[in-house]
Amino acid sequence: MGVIAEFTVDGPELLLKDALVAVPEISVSVEGDTASRDGMPIFYFWASGGDFQAFDAALDADEDVAEFEILETDDERKMYRVWFSRTSFYDAYRESAATFLSLVGDHRGWRLQMRFPDRESLRRYRQSYEEQGVSFVVHRLYTDRRGPGDEYGLTEKQRRALALAHREGYFSQPREVTLDHLAGQLDISPQAVSARIQRGLDALLAATLDDDLKD
Repeated sequence: MGVIAEFTVDGPELLLKDALVAVPEISVSVEGDTASRDGMPIFYFWASGGDFQAFDAALDADEDVAEFEILETDDERKMYRVWFSRTSFYDAYRESAATFLSLVGDHRGWRLQMRFPDRESLRRYRQSYEEQGVSFVVHRLYTDRRGPGDEYGLTEKQRRALALAHREGYFSQPREVTLDHLAGQLDISPQAVSARIQRGLDALLAATLDDDLKD
């Protein structure tokens, strides 16, 4: 049975640290993540609470940010897609076979809720931070009591997006619906739908294929 950990991390090695320190009133909430062809992380996140013009300038100046674009905007927040130039601790996350449940950052660091397959994977993940001098403070740790059907590590949002995409024919050849259609059903942006589907598929593949690949 897995474990769910709620913890904070902080240190100069973390992605977006420079940009968030430069505009301390900004906070970001990661909606999805993936990796580029060369293995560099790509984050989709909402930013809110501050001067967006200053934050855009801070992203430009952040050496860890290779490129970014604004996907959606309203009066109070913006959705960004950011390509990073280094992996930071993203490799450790993928190797842990964990699942992000919540990932929120500001100038004080990142606050995370993650599902780990076991305590040993959490221990190794924590060790990867501490070896680099990054503060890792666990606030809550509890047994993962998922119900039937949760064994693949999907969040409720990922499960809903995948179920809708399957039901509506998004995975058919040719596709019967577009991301815009799914976005309308879920009341989120097409980019957010794409990110949820990608992360959900990644969790499914990790849960169903990792053991076969190790064999």
